[in-house]
Amino acid sequence: SELPGMDFSSAWLFRCLFVRSRAQGALFEGASLDNTSFVECDLTQAVFLEAQGHATGMLRCTLREADLRHATFRSSHFSESDATGARFFAANLRESRFYRTVLDSADMSQSNLFFADLGKAQLSGTKFTGASLFGAKLQQAYGAGADFVNANLRRSTLENA
Repeated sequence: SELPGMDFSSAWLFRCLFVRSRAQGALFEGASLDNTSFVECDLTQAVFLEAQGHATGMLRCTLREADLRHATFRSSHFSESDATGARFFAANLRESRFYRTVLDSADMSQSNLFFADLGKAQLSGTKFTGASLFGAKLQQAYGAGADFVNANLRRSTLENA
């Protein structure tokens, strides 16, 4: 479906399914997205500022330069997505999964990535300044120039990273 620039701000989208939707620049600011899934969607420059969702899925999506600042997506899945240049500043991503996700030049500063799975994620130039990665899994994550200044990496697994 064609949804570029659509405004879903503060909408309650419970158990919705978006498949191969083109939603570039769509607004989900303050939206509630519990159990909602986006599969193979183009969410380039979409705005999820302060959006919330538990078990939200963004699988194999394009999230280039998307704005997820101060969002809360606990136990959510961003697996196999391209989030190059996305802004996750101060987002609560506790126990979320970023398996095989491209996070090049993404800003994860001050985010809560408590027990997050970043296995095989691409992290070139990713900024984790002041982020909490307590117990996070970074097995086989790769990329040059990731910034972990003042990040909490206690009990994290960095095997073959």
